Amino acid sequence: TTREIFIPDSDGFPSISMVRRVRPKVDSWTVAPVVTVSSRMNEDDTPVDTTATVSSATGWADLRTTGRYHRVKTTLGGGVIKTIDVDVEIAGRQ
Repeated sequence: TTREIFIPDSDGFPSISMVRRVRPKVDSWTVAPVVTVSSRMNEDDTPVDTTATVSSATGWADLRTTGRYHRVKTTLGGGVIKTIDVDVEIAGRQ
């Protein structure tokens, strides 16, 4: 079965931000989780999806997507999600 968790759109950043990677912390998964981040610049825009598979070596799904509003969706093939870490930075900074 597939489980999904949606994190509502977040606009807690004062400007454009970039999601660099996502790490769902999952109890004993057998199939690597798939992470989709939907981003948009304005509330009326159509979200653009970026999808990545979690690496078993690091636990992170590496991706890059830029916008003012982001939504993270994690799909599991098994296991239980405990938490989700999202690596976000203000766009243009390193």
